[in-house]
Amino acid sequence: MDRGVSLAISVRARSRPSGGCRSAGRVGRVPLWLPLSLFLVTAIWVFDGMARGVEAAGYERIDPRASRLETEGAFCDPRWDDVMRRTLAALPPVSIHDTAAIERVRRTVAALPFVAGVGEASVIWPDSVEVPLVMRTPAACVMQGGEFLPVAEDGILLPGRWPTPPWIETAPGVLGYLPVIGPNDGAFDAARPGERLTQPHHLDALAVAISMRAALSKSEFEIMGPPLIDATAARLDPVAAHGVEIQLEGRRTIVFGRPPNAQAIGERPIEAKWGDVRRALEFLRAQRAETPGENVRDWSFLDVRWDTSDITWREWVPKAPAVHEEDSADRAEDSADRTHDEDDEHPPVKRP
Repeated sequence: MDRGVSLAISVRARSRPSGGCRSAGRVGRVPLWLPLSLFLVTAIWVFDGMARGVEAAGYERIDPRASRLETEGAFCDPRWDDVMRRTLAALPPVSIHDTAAIERVRRTVAALPFVAGVGEASVIWPDSVEVPLVMRTPAACVMQGGEFLPVAEDGILLPGRWPTPPWIETAPGVLGYLPVIGPNDGAFDAARPGERLTQPHHLDALAVAISMRAALSKSEFEIMGPPLIDATAARLDPVAAHGVEIQLEGRRTIVFGRPPNAQAIGERPIEAKWGDVRRALEFLRAQRAETPGENVRDWSFLDVRWDTSDITWREWVPKAPAVHEEDSADRAEDSADRTHDEDDEHPPVKRP
């Protein structure tokens, strides 16, 4: 977020023309440089007095605890603002004249996990400093215990846990779940925000997640649900091994082959793979209709590695209709009545 800051202080005065004084028939003139010099001295004196007053009152000192995070168009978790405030609160107040201290603030902001880069700090007189930022964008998430931690496009773990894989908009029109980087083997249980993914299979899964978020629409994510990407076998022989596997809700599996970052010779184009995924999701869309047709189909396995995708069909079993609260209450009341009648017919046996 780049902003231009300008500081301009000017003092202007107006003087009314007056007649000169005449002496012995001659007009007296005051040299032009004299009032200009007096004006300049007065302006400097006024400005210096204002500056000293501001400095004496403590207005030229920046309190890092009063920081705030402002974004324009980029994704920003509200909790990141809290992280920045707590971090900067550990710094002492800074004078706007202390360039070394301002640079220290700038470096502190640059070290935050969700900040990808910072520009030059600009002092806003009398008591502010502005640092333009480039924010990191979440592209996936990892499981940590029973919660999920976002991962940026460059593999940096971001602060802010979620109880489920988050549904967020990272850019205009880019809206959906953050795919989970698998295989959920506890590898991230001790990870902390700011750390970077290092394992090749985690980076391969991240590459698939970035490609997925760019290829699929909001409605397709709604149908698919939160996906889990397991790239453990991503670099193995694509014939002997499946490569990347994407696990979906409802026990559905997509065999994806090699990840986009592998740049393997002879690998099927990534656009063609996602095209087959979209077509397979359309079969699931029909299941969501209020009155599904007779030809609704379901599938459990989709292999998009080859020019002709392989799909394994299975019988579609409609979900049971949801029970409304009124119906549930009526059923509970009927059950209680039946139990009461049975108790009347069969009174309990008294035991010593």
